[in-house]
Amino acid sequence: MLDFLNPVLWVIEIVVGLGLLIFLHELGHFIMAKRNKVRVEVFSLGFGPAIWKFRRGDTEYRIAWIPLGGYVKMAGEGVGVGSGKADDLTSKSAWQRLQIFTAGAIMNLIIAFPICIIAFLLGKFEVSPEVAVPGMPETYAGMEPGDVLAEIDGVPVQSGDHYRIEMVRKPKGAQVPVKVLRDGKPKDLVVVQSGSESHQIMPRSTRLPTIAAGSTLDKAGIKPGDEILAINGVHLHTGQQLLEMLRDLGGQEVRFLVRRPGETALQGEKFEARVVLPVKPLRRLPMEASLSEPIVGKLFKGNPAYEKLQEDDRFCRIEGLEEALWRRLRDAAPASRKDLFLESEREGRKVFAVEVRSWQDVKDVIEGSIGVPLRIEVERKRERPSFVLRPTYGPSGRGIVGMANKPTKIVAVVPEGSVYAQQGLRTGDMLLSVDGLVGDLSVEKLYEAAEGKESAKVEVQRKDGSRATVVLRPPVKNDCDFAALGITDKKGELALSPSLFLRRRSFGDAVKDGLYEPVNITVLTFQLLYKLFAREESAKGLAGPVGIFKVSYRMTELSPGNFIWLLALITVNLGIFNLLPIPILDGGHVVLLTIEKLRGKPPGEKFVAIFQYIGLVFLLALIVFVTYNDFTR
Repeated sequence: MLDFLNPVLWVIEIVVGLGLLIFLHELGHFIMAKRNKVRVEVFSLGFGPAIWKFRRGDTEYRIAWIPLGGYVKMAGEGVGVGSGKADDLTSKSAWQRLQIFTAGAIMNLIIAFPICIIAFLLGKFEVSPEVAVPGMPETYAGMEPGDVLAEIDGVPVQSGDHYRIEMVRKPKGAQVPVKVLRDGKPKDLVVVQSGSESHQIMPRSTRLPTIAAGSTLDKAGIKPGDEILAINGVHLHTGQQLLEMLRDLGGQEVRFLVRRPGETALQGEKFEARVVLPVKPLRRLPMEASLSEPIVGKLFKGNPAYEKLQEDDRFCRIEGLEEALWRRLRDAAPASRKDLFLESEREGRKVFAVEVRSWQDVKDVIEGSIGVPLRIEVERKRERPSFVLRPTYGPSGRGIVGMANKPTKIVAVVPEGSVYAQQGLRTGDMLLSVDGLVGDLSVEKLYEAAEGKESAKVEVQRKDGSRATVVLRPPVKNDCDFAALGITDKKGELALSPSLFLRRRSFGDAVKDGLYEPVNITVLTFQLLYKLFAREESAKGLAGPVGIFKVSYRMTELSPGNFIWLLALITVNLGIFNLLPIPILDGGHVVLLTIEKLRGKPPGEKFVAIFQYIGLVFLLALIVFVTYNDFTR
């Protein structure tokens, strides 16, 4: 990513950029007020006490301390303020006032055109159209990791973000033709539009934004911005896959297939680098999902399980497995557990099922059943409801339904021959203390307590009520030393990023696309507003001040072009929002003017006061709502 400013200056840039948009909005009102000979008492750049001011004619011009926009104070503005003078706002015709009230929003829309042209000339980073993890509807349509988005409804796909925008435009439930490239060959799919939250396609995330000088990768000729496409011939799509492979191969020589970014998302030099992965010996207990009970602890929105399962559901049985997976799992199971794998016949076809005893049973089935309709039977408050879920792709490339297990202190199943079995832990044990910890116990605490230690003492209560002490001794594992490899940032954290490409346009293309983009944004905004009112999209997706600032910060980190383009997006939305028929906003003034034209006289002061009060309450409620969204998102 382009660190063109340090974080302090980034914040200043965001404040100034957003403030400039609001100032230009007010400038529109100012220009039109002057044109219609309305006396402007104050025109301020910024809010609060004035740093510097001067008077020219009837107007006081100010630069104030708070650079969050500006304001225009016109003579006769407000309820019951007009003096009847010719240069009062209220003395002007309805047509003149309409020009003044709408000028700010029109200014916002006009300035979007040069802003977009500048952004496209500078170039902006865009997400690669390569698919690392398909969204849920895309998975059900047959999209796979490694596919390249080529067309959506006949429109060539420019980037991953472009695909999502085009999909969001479609009516909910629409069957949208999508063309992808799979191993270079076109493949036609039909994706059902399921709402913007469902079409979260994860881009390739094996890009290395930083490489430490003198590190193993640096010496191998790998540079910042390079992408790891494969290790030892195994293709990778996500950072999670990359890290899992590196951890398993610590100390070994591996072959990296690397791509150096080119002018477009899919271009770039590919080369192979041989690297001996540096080792960091670490004492660690193996993660065993078998130890955890099959109880749902958390559900993630936008995933298959979210609308059907509930927290504290206990998995009892899963049926509908494909025969190959069922046989593979049964063959790998110890003799004592083979009777949990059931085979029956229903309506002339075989049905394969698994009785669930641990979270590992759930994981094994879901991870191997991408796109397969599984019937899940759970225990819920003494009932046993069942649901059909179709797993979708997760960041690891394996199936997920969007849930996590609930941490409990009961040991579900201790795998035969495992470290835990060898050291005395038993199925059904209840944890009483873990290395001295007695509160907030769960099986997951075993891993934390033993990390980096020679041993951890665990007190348990057996199923027969007796107590026992189990001493767990983590084996030494040769973990990959990521710091020595060179892929940690200055804080010592792993640094991986999505696959991005800097898209610059020629002057002619920048002008052409820059003149079209504000129109495109305007149409998309109205489409989304319609979808909100039609309940095709959730209002929980709306962002408030915190969300806007957060996105602005990310864009500022990427490049100047990305941030400037975001300003274009914001200014168009600012203009449209101000024209909505909401009291207090410019659109509210237009409503009052319309009433005046229909009645032949202005509405009464009491009506206007109530009208404005309703608008104020609505806006305050909206601000609270979107700010709540920002903090809960």
